[in-house]
Amino acid sequence: MVDKPAARLDKYVGEKCPELSRTHAQRLIAEGYVTVNDGVAKASHKLNVGDRVKVSVPPTPPSAPSPEAIPLNIIYEDEDLLVVDKPAGLIVHPAPGRPSHTLVNAILSHWADLPDAGDSLRPGIVHR
Repeated sequence: MVDKPAARLDKYVGEKCPELSRTHAQRLIAEGYVTVNDGVAKASHKLNVGDRVKVSVPPTPPSAPSPEAIPLNIIYEDEDLLVVDKPAGLIVHPAPGRPSHTLVNAILSHWADLPDAGDSLRPGIVHR
């Protein structure tokens, strides 16, 4: 709740959230992550006493998976292809709440130069 009149929105957010620079606050405002009275506002918006300012932090993009020495049952391997018998229960790709202990982590440990197919979270994997 705003307690002093005529403060700019970006300045107010910067004061109330000291971990954010004013530039970062302006970016969050421009991208719609900051609202005033449940509506989108500009960084230069003048606040009034009693206005409700809500700051939502966007989700952090996931990082690339890390290699982990997880044993693999390799069925076939050549310079272009790796075929594994994935154990039941082993998750294939890292996901929210499960960033490690996956088939991707195991394969990255075994084959550091995994072919670039898919995206960084699902590197080079085709399964079935």
